[in-house]
Amino acid sequence: MQSASLERRHRKGTLIVRAGAAGPFYEAKWRDSSDRQIKRRVGPAWLVPTAAGKWKRRPGRLREPFLEEKDALARMWELVAEHESALARARPSDSPQTFGELAEEWLVHGQRRRGLKRSTLGDYRQALHAYILPDLGDVGLLELSAGELQRWHSSFEYGRTARRC
Repeated sequence: MQSASLERRHRKGTLIVRAGAAGPFYEAKWRDSSDRQIKRRVGPAWLVPTAAGKWKRRPGRLREPFLEEKDALARMWELVAEHESALARARPSDSPQTFGELAEEWLVHGQRRRGLKRSTLGDYRQALHAYILPDLGDVGLLELSAGELQRWHSSFEYGRTARRC
């Protein structure tokens, strides 16, 4: 029964029951805002295994420190909130400072979150490295303005595929 588990999906997280040496326990699993998978042990579960390999509520009155599913869910969302709060505090130093850093994060986002094809990502990366990053890659995000982008864009010569209207 060590590998038996029960998963219940709620919002963006999953509550899992796992069999451990000291008995069944709840485990929380979710993806955080940076798209990393996070797993945290929630606490011991007030459950017993059935003959079919599933889980059912243990008979009798709930005792400390055991958790029922609703209590485990509440604790899971506390863990998610604590983790996201810690991420938010750590984020300012991790956030991109230049347009080039932001562009690289955008490519990673396209691959992981949007599921862009490798060929599409290759096209985007080629355009970034050939045309945009040589001029704007080292520009700080706070220095970049709409006027600056317009000046940069107007410096390009238009070819036969992109004529001015």
